[in-house]
Amino acid sequence: MADESVMACARRAAELLPEPPAAHDSFGYLAWEELVLSTARRLQRLMDEAELRAHPQDTALALSPATGRLDAPSLLNLAARLTRDDGVHCADLLATAVTDCGAGFANA
Repeated sequence: MADESVMACARRAAELLPEPPAAHDSFGYLAWEELVLSTARRLQRLMDEAELRAHPQDTALALSPATGRLDAPSLLNLAARLTRDDGVHCADLLATAVTDCGAGFANA
């Protein structure tokens, strides 16, 4: 698991990320997706190799039901997955999380 400073940074990043845009805003969704993926890549740089390898691979990404935003554990999960998976697979997981939450473009 990520150390406390990485977790605190992930929590702060999750607070700052906006919720996915409305279903009719496809360009907004693409921009949001890129923002989330780039945030995860930045968090990746704060994590050491052991943390990245030890992160569970089967954990689903989740958006907070209260805010509609990606939560901190999901951002760290995405950071770890980006070391093993291609960006397309991670984008698909992100779209699934948005759909499961019932928000944004993926719910169109």
